[in-house]
Amino acid sequence: MKVYLLDVDDSDNSGVRDLFGNKNTDAGVKTAYETYRELLKCDLIDIVTRKIGGVWYDLIVDDEGLYHNHPKVSVLTKKLKPAIWGNVIITRSTPSGNQSGLKDSDIEIIKDNIAWMTGDDGLYNILMGMEYE
Repeated sequence: MKVYLLDVDDSDNSGVRDLFGNKNTDAGVKTAYETYRELLKCDLIDIVTRKIGGVWYDLIVDDEGLYHNHPKVSVLTKKLKPAIWGNVIITRSTPSGNQSGLKDSDIEIIKDNIAWMTGDDGLYNILMGMEYE
């Protein structure tokens, strides 16, 4: 399953990842959960469904991203308001509420919405243009 990792602590680590081989989340809930936690470098995750470039995606986020010593905003709304802090994994959203792999067109939409932000320790990637509806 192709996902996009947005790593606010290491922009060189940001980009497309292939998780679970060719399966979607059939690898099992625990495996998916543990994999997401490992990639996000966190203890608790949350999954929110939002639009990027007019397409619905699931954003798997560090649920405690705002509570780190030096939180970094990672997602801005279309009105440029901070919405999410910490690392983010982006997957395709399905009507059944499961995550599925990104298509090449999804990856282009996501990349078109990635910008650079200045933080205390230099530049890092940020996702812009997230919509709630």
